Amino acid sequence: MTIREYTSKKTGKPTYTAYVRKKGRISTRTFTSESKAKEWASSEGKRLLREALLSTAAPGGGGHYRLSKAIEGFRAEKLPELSQSWASYLKWLNENLGDIRLRDLTLEVITEARDEYMGHREGNPKTQHLPTLKPASGNKLTTAIKMLVNYAMEKRWITDSPMGRWKRLSEDQYARERWLDDDERNLLLEAADKSKSIPLVTVILVALYSGYRKEVIRTLTWKSIDFEANVINVPQKYSQKGKPGKPRAFALPIVPELREVLLRHEAMLKKVGVRHISPFVFPSPTDANLPWDFSRPFETAVRKAGLVDFHFHDLRHTAATYLARANVSVHVIQRFLGHRSARVTQRYIKMPEKFMQSEMCKGFAGIINKAPHLDITKIFDEEN
Repeated sequence: MTIREYTSKKTGKPTYTAYVRKKGRISTRTFTSESKAKEWASSEGKRLLREALLSTAAPGGGGHYRLSKAIEGFRAEKLPELSQSWASYLKWLNENLGDIRLRDLTLEVITEARDEYMGHREGNPKTQHLPTLKPASGNKLTTAIKMLVNYAMEKRWITDSPMGRWKRLSEDQYARERWLDDDERNLLLEAADKSKSIPLVTVILVALYSGYRKEVIRTLTWKSIDFEANVINVPQKYSQKGKPGKPRAFALPIVPELREVLLRHEAMLKKVGVRHISPFVFPSPTDANLPWDFSRPFETAVRKAGLVDFHFHDLRHTAATYLARANVSVHVIQRFLGHRSARVTQRYIKMPEKFMQSEMCKGFAGIINKAPHLDITKIFDEEN
């Protein structure tokens, strides 16, 4: 999409011409307002994308249902058991690919849609101020399509999956380099302690001691915590990665510090009469039968602590980094985070240069001190 400014020969006022190109299709239109030109270009880009995808779709075969039907059924039957973060991807797919028939959903169509999704913020006046989406977002959208395809195959609307040759985009070079050092951690806990939302400190401590994702902590129930066995059982709706997939039971050992935090929090809930009426560890202040959405209080605490570019998920990176600095092996950290691959775990571990330097000095000092002393002057004397 390109917006060019011209001067009208009749009025002498500026005009704005929008040029939109998708898969060889070009569309232009002139406006007197730049914002209207961008708004039209965004909607026109979507229209041209639909035409391009439909023209490249595979002819014949498969079911005649449209993707919108699969999305509707998936929302009703599958989404309640998954993280609600998938709802935004389903919404985008429904708005942009809902008219495509399931039999026409080829790998080329999916790839084109993924690329369009990753760049859709640039042409939209409402979202163009937001950062450009990274490969991880494109992979999540494609994963959402894969779940829809699997759902359609369960319903026998289609017999074959177009995802056979699908390859994920590499995310290694875009790994976030953000975690809390000791000073930042203390500032955040101090800001959370002064917050009107009393349990916020507990939420942060649970995130640091467990490494759980935001959605897991938000929906954590007392039933999943076994104080006798000293473990926390991950909800069955999450796979070992904390994402949709085959349910895998994963028990996280409760360290003494986390146990103390949870017991103190439980005692507080009993004192205010909420513990016996709510199944959630962090119930909503307005309705104890619902989990607490602590997004806004956390963002406020981050701002008051003076932290820059820090997200809740970065607490998970921080937990992994603290364990690595304590010389915990990567494989143990991998199990702690619930990763299937140690390669993913490596992206979570951040090593400051000063810490690396001190650890390397310790390691080499141990080797050199144990090595036998060799007087090289004797070698030169023998040669001479």
